[in-house]
Amino acid sequence: MKKYLNITIQRSDWDTSYKKNKRYRGYYSQLDHNRRIEEMDSTYLINPQYTYLNTHKDFMNKNQIIKAIEDIKEDYKLFHNRKQPKKTKPFVNGYISFSNTISEDLNLYEKENRDKLFEIIEDFLKKELKSLISIDFHIDETTPHFHFYGLNYDYKKHRSYSQIIEEEIKSSDIRQNFQQDRLEQHLKENINNFNYSRGKILSKKQYLKDRQKHKNHLEQLENQEVEYKLKFEKYSEIINEIITDLKEFEKQKDLEKFLKLVNRYFNNENKLENLVNKWKKGLSNQKIKTPTPTIGN
Repeated sequence: MKKYLNITIQRSDWDTSYKKNKRYRGYYSQLDHNRRIEEMDSTYLINPQYTYLNTHKDFMNKNQIIKAIEDIKEDYKLFHNRKQPKKTKPFVNGYISFSNTISEDLNLYEKENRDKLFEIIEDFLKKELKSLISIDFHIDETTPHFHFYGLNYDYKKHRSYSQIIEEEIKSSDIRQNFQQDRLEQHLKENINNFNYSRGKILSKKQYLKDRQKHKNHLEQLENQEVEYKLKFEKYSEIINEIITDLKEFEKQKDLEKFLKLVNRYFNNENKLENLVNKWKKGLSNQKIKTPTPTIGN
């Protein structure tokens, strides 16, 4: 079984912005998410019993960040004889994730191992971003992952970091993200027998094809959601009640199974009705041990 690692990065501002119905978190919003201050969306599968294992580290406070952004503007003006473009975003934020076997492979439930991995990632990001603002390590979601924030500037090249990364990718015929290669190399240098690698590299043609395929898939899901609301609106209240009960009982595995079954019986009204009735009855009769009924083959 192949095991993968991934790093993504995007520009961001102080406040959340929207472009073509896509949401780009701002500094404040991302910080609230990283520190578990915001109310989590129902799509996040949080395991609250592991939240206490989450760790974070700040390298700048707000006043230091504001001063650093002003210093960047001065540096840009000094080397380019003009003001930094207004559209330039002050921050870059990103995400480092692994295949879901990482917890067992590195035994991340032990503090010593979590701290060691955190140090390795911190070392990589300091070299990569130069001006690092914060790192958050989440253990309480399906797969352990890191969020990071940094200033969008490279003092050696006197340009925005995001622009340098974009040019790296465009310069490669296979649209390769060299950050992933650098991350893979760094981890293998610091973790014995680390057998995770970057995902497959796509040709430009394949990349565009996959993007279109993904776009079509999202449109299909959106249409399916509308269809679901119209066709099974009478079941939505019961489904939401069951989801709420399962969350209260902290039955994460049952919740995941229930949602999969709802999706499986989406186009079969009889089976869906049978499913929600049986599950609701089971929850009503047995509050501690929740049932996991199945319908049909």
